[in-house]
Amino acid sequence: MSPTRGQEPRTPLPGFPGFFTAGRRGLLVVLIGTGTAIALLSAATAWLVSLLSSTPDSGQRVLLVVGLLGLVGAAAGLRILERVLAERLGQSYVHEIRLGLLRGALAPGRGPSLGITVARTSNDLNSVRNWVVLGIAAAASGLPLVLVLTASLWLMAPPLAVAVMVPLLAATALLAWLSGPTRARAGALRKARGRLAGQVTDTVNAATAIRAGAGEDRELGRIDALGRDVAGAAVRRAVLAGSLRASAAAAASATAVSAAATGAFMGLDPGLIAAALTVVSLTATPVHDLGRIVEYRQSYLAARAAILPGLAAAPVLLRSGTPDQPPAGPPRAAAEPRTKEPEGMGTVEPEGLRTVEFDLGGVRAAPLRAVPGQCVHVTAADHTAIDELFSALLDGRAAPFVWIDGIRLSEMDGRLRRRSLGYAARALALERGRLGRALRYRRPGASDAEVADAVHRAGMAPAVARLPRGLGTVLRRGGDPLGAHERAKAHLVRAVLGTPPLLLVNRLDADLDDAGRAALRRVLEEHPGVQIVATDRPEILPDNFIEWRLDNGDALS
Repeated sequence: MSPTRGQEPRTPLPGFPGFFTAGRRGLLVVLIGTGTAIALLSAATAWLVSLLSSTPDSGQRVLLVVGLLGLVGAAAGLRILERVLAERLGQSYVHEIRLGLLRGALAPGRGPSLGITVARTSNDLNSVRNWVVLGIAAAASGLPLVLVLTASLWLMAPPLAVAVMVPLLAATALLAWLSGPTRARAGALRKARGRLAGQVTDTVNAATAIRAGAGEDRELGRIDALGRDVAGAAVRRAVLAGSLRASAAAAASATAVSAAATGAFMGLDPGLIAAALTVVSLTATPVHDLGRIVEYRQSYLAARAAILPGLAAAPVLLRSGTPDQPPAGPPRAAAEPRTKEPEGMGTVEPEGLRTVEFDLGGVRAAPLRAVPGQCVHVTAADHTAIDELFSALLDGRAAPFVWIDGIRLSEMDGRLRRRSLGYAARALALERGRLGRALRYRRPGASDAEVADAVHRAGMAPAVARLPRGLGTVLRRGGDPLGAHERAKAHLVRAVLGTPPLLLVNRLDADLDDAGRAALRRVLEEHPGVQIVATDRPEILPDNFIEWRLDNGDALS
């Protein structure tokens, strides 16, 4: 059952990182201590003001003024420390969430669109940061200040303390009443921004096709409509955000009027009235912040609801076996991830794939046992089945019944899996960074000689030679300044670097030129490990390849 609108769930949301962890808990304690120290300094300031107004001796007044300036300076220093602590607290929390979002985006399966990911890691995380830095931190500092100053005023003149508290309590009730609608409008604005970000991203990615279809005006019209939705949602949210801030500002002014009026009607000592007005001025900032705290809180709750799907675990791509038919293959033993590398090339035994049922289409595969140096041409009526097969092989957790040299793929840790398995496919982007880093992505410790050899075998040497900075060239926007053919060769280089026992090639030839396809054939002929290749051009395969068919029926014999 979902929580009532405007209310925070009582239990932590699954997958959402906890805020009060050991490191952040310490920062929060220091932050509260800093706020309490500022509150005590402010109470002392109010007390000295009351003494200053009732002290006739000029020498004592000078000392009181010096003391007041010292208190103000100390409070200013603590304010700086408070701001630094609040920023550290917010950045720690945002950084943890950002890493979680990127883990979700990089996980196997169908992830969120680029636009949604950008919105989550920018606008939504900014809402989280504002709540921690300007909301939690302001409350941790402001609440002790208001309580200490009000208590000190109660000790000096209880009627004045009551006069200050009544407007504050009324404002608190009003802010609580406005918080629910504010959260709803913050959520509506976030959804409108997400739709706009997704549309802009998809439009830019499809720019070539849009121009070819003369659809520029049509797509701009859609973006214009979504942009107007964002503007309307922002204005509607601004009405309530303005109401929150206006209520807090009115409460701050009302406390001053209430204190002054109470002192005047009751004929209290002018020194006490001055102290009360000093208290009011010192509490003005945290009272003003009340409206913003509520606004930031509701924006955070809306952002958290949007971020949570990105933090959820990636969906399982494959189901192994069926309830009444256990997976075939060697018996599975519970074991920790293996870190010992296979000895030599060994055999690759995806025999258990006979019982792997794909989520899309129920695709099944025939049994297969491939030996070193063997090229396997994987075919299917639908390319989706092949893509799902490669996804399963790349994600060791989803392919528990594949062995490389006697070691189960699912029992390999990440380092061993990337050293045992090379992958190259069409339309893959390259990471931002130097070209040399991209080529060494699977084998960061590869020597220059090993990289040069792989570059030569993949036919990429001319492309590297023409770059002014060679392997030091910085790649951007998915692989620029490399062209499509050169990017495909780069993926082939990183796939064969280190000679992995299992080489996966998924229609890479579609992005290669003639020279690149010739280089790919030579790589497949010379590679000493097992190769599983999907291609629409069987002529690029070695002459002795075997066919491995995927089908939508029962497992083939």
